[in-house]
Amino acid sequence: MNDIQSRITEYVDETVPPIDIDLLVEQLSDTGESTRRLQPERTHRSWRHRRWVPILAGAMMILLLIGGAALLNDPKESPTITQPTTPASTTSLPSPTTVPTVVDPAPAVGLWTSHELLGNSVIGDDLVAGSVTSGGPGFVATGNTWTGTDVWGRGQIWTSIDGASWSWVADDDRTLFVEGYFPEGVLSTDSGLIVFGSNNRQGGTVIWQSSDGTDWSLVTTGDTAPAGDYVTDGLTLASGDYLLYGGAPRFLVSPDGIAWEMLTTPVTFTAIIQTDTGDLLAAQRRATEPTTWISQDDGRTWQRHGPDHSIESGQPSAEVRTMEATPFGLIAAGVDADKRPMLWMSEDGRTFTPALQLPSGAETWAIAFGQGWVVAVGADEIPQVVEGVNHGPAIWVSEDGHHWQSVPLAGTYLGGGGLYDIAYRDSVFVAVGQHRAEIGGEALVLRWEPPTG
Repeated sequence: MNDIQSRITEYVDETVPPIDIDLLVEQLSDTGESTRRLQPERTHRSWRHRRWVPILAGAMMILLLIGGAALLNDPKESPTITQPTTPASTTSLPSPTTVPTVVDPAPAVGLWTSHELLGNSVIGDDLVAGSVTSGGPGFVATGNTWTGTDVWGRGQIWTSIDGASWSWVADDDRTLFVEGYFPEGVLSTDSGLIVFGSNNRQGGTVIWQSSDGTDWSLVTTGDTAPAGDYVTDGLTLASGDYLLYGGAPRFLVSPDGIAWEMLTTPVTFTAIIQTDTGDLLAAQRRATEPTTWISQDDGRTWQRHGPDHSIESGQPSAEVRTMEATPFGLIAAGVDADKRPMLWMSEDGRTFTPALQLPSGAETWAIAFGQGWVVAVGADEIPQVVEGVNHGPAIWVSEDGHHWQSVPLAGTYLGGGGLYDIAYRDSVFVAVGQHRAEIGGEALVLRWEPPTG
């Protein structure tokens, strides 16, 4: 998972020079200074609370005509990537020199339907759903809301049995989500659920826990352990331990989600998964090609896995931002050294072959597998309908990991936002994110039951 906060910071004028966060973080880390939360790159994927003026009359007439439409259609040896039991495709990988591009959708993709997330009576002008997992009664989603007088935002949690009807987890006394507590991800385990996030006002990492998705307890805040730097890019399990990583060459590990220990890593990791051999496989933040590291002792020590693709600071780099194990191999998403959005495939976690070059400017933030389908969600360029906003929610699907289809989305979107996470359970995919409303932003939940046979 990615830093949800950076995805929802305010859009700014494209003429403002971007900040090279990777370089600044590296420089701070190299000097031994504590890494600070730097201003995110000012790209289309990031935005915060802002009121929006009414849409031009002509644009509104068009939207009214289409409103209500349904959504369319031993480090020397490679570890075995955890594989679901669905039969695998035998399609061969494409040549690295020929990068496939996305094709038009087929009718078999079926319908994605939109569903509403409700909040408390003081729900803000902006509402975002930033993460989702299969767990609790069925699905659990987390997010945030802002009002004009509560600019730091307050966390939100919802549960659903089927991904269609959602219930808001009440926090009327605001003991779970005081102003500035920002949930950024959720993980389901055998012992329950854990939500991780940040304290935007005081700094540090915040943890919430629940056994059923309904009753939650606040475990830590920004002024208690694990305080300090933000460590909120992703959460995974390592032989029963929680492993929270992101933002710097270190991570937090905990046996119970309450007591946390800080460990250092040789580089900054952007994604970590556990193989079926019990090893941890991690993607390096910056390299000339997708690069992974492996740990055989639950993250205590790490060794480079495969070729060394390290680069000098400031040089163009590729970056894997999310990974998912499928029967077809490891599917990864990120950008190549030319900053082109890319999906890769890997059979061993060492070498990555381009599987799909996404449209320029697109981003992929999460991948899920289920019922023979791989689904990637993010944002893509759309016709500009609001000044300064030209990206919106996007979905790509594949039945073999090699051949991909885009899913056209129709409805009352005014542009902006994206899909930030996706989960699968009981023949249902649920993707969450945000899109523009007439004023502010609305949480977006899309549900899909893929075709069978």
